[in-house]
Formats: sequence, structure tokens, C-alpha cells
Amino acid sequence: MAEVLVLVEHAEGALKKVSAELITAARALGEPAAVVVGVPGTAAPLVDGLKAAGAAKIYVAESDLVDKYLITPAVDVLAGLAESSAPAGVLIAATADGKEIAGRLAARIGSVCWSTWST
Repeated sequence: MAEVLVLVEHAEGALKKVSAELITAARALGEPAAVVVGVPGTAAPLVDGLKAAGAAKIYVAESDLVDKYLITPAVDVLAGLAESSAPAGVLIAATADGKEIAGRLAARIGSVCWSTWST
């Protein structure tokens, strides 16, 4: 079964609810693979929650430089994973950052970006 990458939303060492929801959605499409991007130490407190949500695999990209850039690190990591693992899809939360990351990722890898809008 093909992987479905899920960009993990987190804050202050806690997994945001939308990440667990996206992992659940990813299970319907393939094998959920969580992608954590942050400063060193970001992923450790998230691992149990990601596993409990159903992540079959967890990719971790940590660097001191992540805080110096708004969205570029996430786009770089997702583009690299999309190239190396050929996922069935990439799920990203429809937050302000998520929408920008999704659009830039689609442009970079020559793919499509679907977004949900609510009023």
C-alpha cells in the first residue's frame, strides 16, 4: 500500500487535533506517514500521539534553522519525501501556513493542490 504523507501541525510540544484527523483520513487512502518539521527535540513528545492516531511511519526533520524561516523548511522536506517515496498523496491542514505550504509544494513538484474553504 502506498504511503500518504501527513504534515504534522504542532505547538508547544503538543500535537494539534487536525493532525490526528488527517492521519485518520490518510488511512482511507494508504499507509499514513507523519512528517514532523521543527527545531531539535520537536518530534520526541509527539511520537506517542502520532502512533496512537495511526501513523505507520514517522519522518522527522529537525534543525535549528527551522525557526528562521516561515514555511520553506516544510516545503523542502515534503518535496524531498515526495521525490524519494512517491506517495499516493500529501495531506496538509487547511490553516494559513498549510495552504501556503500546499500551494508551494504543488508548484515545486508539478502536482495539484486541492484546498477546502469554509465561510
